[in-house]
Amino acid sequence: MVAKPLRGKIKLFGGIRNAITNDIEWKNLLFYELDHPTKRQKRKLARLLDKMPTSYVMYSTLNGVHVVGFTPLDVLTWAKCFDRLQREFHNYYIGSTIRLTLKEGEKQKLIGYNVKHEVSFNVYAPFHRRFKLPSTKIHSMVTNYRFAEEDWYRSKSN
Repeated sequence: MVAKPLRGKIKLFGGIRNAITNDIEWKNLLFYELDHPTKRQKRKLARLLDKMPTSYVMYSTLNGVHVVGFTPLDVLTWAKCFDRLQREFHNYYIGSTIRLTLKEGEKQKLIGYNVKHEVSFNVYAPFHRRFKLPSTKIHSMVTNYRFAEEDWYRSKSN
């Protein structure tokens, strides 16, 4: 899905927030992006991510790299992971939302992934389809977490 212009040069892009819930507690997903990274920075990012307690996918974008974590993390664990990435890469990125729709002319390509930790099915499924990620070799799949927006859309249709 490619973003469409609203007026003039303003474009609307679709994305997801990093907050998910199981109706008992809130968890956070680790999102990160780097603009115009070098090959060395990409390798370093992958090494850092592999040491963190999250499964993830890393893929190229039009101007850089996106990382989407699949593992529900408590706020302190998320903060430690995100802070570690920020200290290493000094990127101006808040980590709460990541774009999913494609920019005009964008071709996203899989750079790497890790499914050694718990994986939230609702987060994993779109990337499984997009990048043909494995459905086996997953450490643990949880299906009870959902995005907060799912509830809002569902309640509006009643």
